[in-house]
Amino acid sequence: MMFGPARPIAGRHVLALVVGFFFTVSAVNAVMVWLALKSFPGLVSSDPYREGLEYNRTIAGREAQRALGWRVEIAVSGLGLTRTIEASFKDRDNAPLTSLAVTASLVRPVARGADHDVALREIAPGTYRAEVEFPVPGHWRLDLEARRAAAEWHMERELWLD
Repeated sequence: MMFGPARPIAGRHVLALVVGFFFTVSAVNAVMVWLALKSFPGLVSSDPYREGLEYNRTIAGREAQRALGWRVEIAVSGLGLTRTIEASFKDRDNAPLTSLAVTASLVRPVARGADHDVALREIAPGTYRAEVEFPVPGHWRLDLEARRAAAEWHMERELWLD
């Protein structure tokens, strides 16, 4: 089956193919850079200078938390945007930790304005729970904090909501 007379490839055809190839690659790269810059503002910390100055205090706080010997199990359950956060606190002797003030900060790292705090209430000795309504699906960070008198405990966990 013939489609017509075979024509030799001329220099202008090769030039057009090379220029078209690099134009396509450059256009795709430009779109990808634009999407990346649009979706992540680049903000890792709101005050990195002050956090750097308080680095030794942060290390001392983590060592004090480790010395408490608290063990915590966290469960996030539910479907959609309504989730249940449950945390079980035990001391080093495996006894439940009661009368804690437990709060969860829900932080959306990729956008501002959706962050909110939720207080977990004690439903059983050492077990704290809260129902949470997330405004949007996607990537969230759960910052859990527990306090009793001078003792403070803190942890972070990444959440992905469909």
